[in-house]
Amino acid sequence: MAKPSNQPGCIHINNMHAYTEQLADPKYFDHIADEPETSSEYREAARRGLDIIVHATTFIVESSSPVISAYAVAYALGIDAVAEGVSLTDRASQLGCSVAALSKRVKEFQKLSEVSPSAYSYNKKS
Repeated sequence: MAKPSNQPGCIHINNMHAYTEQLADPKYFDHIADEPETSSEYREAARRGLDIIVHATTFIVESSSPVISAYAVAYALGIDAVAEGVSLTDRASQLGCSVAALSKRVKEFQKLSEVSPSAYSYNKKS
């Protein structure tokens, strides 16, 4: 693990959790806006997207099984480029874990990030 640095803006993996908590804090957004706070659908969508990215990064980095967690995030968000049309059963077999373990991680991420279970999908290969 890298040694801590006093350089401003330097992020170390051992400080990831504290940094991601700061990002998830709505007060953080007040400091990054160059314009007065106005509500719009685009701003809210951007905030929601950033929130999901923060949750996904934290979920993967802090996991004892980051590869399984990364696939769980992909299935939870319906990211076909990663799921590649492979079922949870087949993916679990490829990863050397049970279907229940992978499915549990998918559900944990959905709950953490407040992603609808209906997003839990993939386009099955023909």
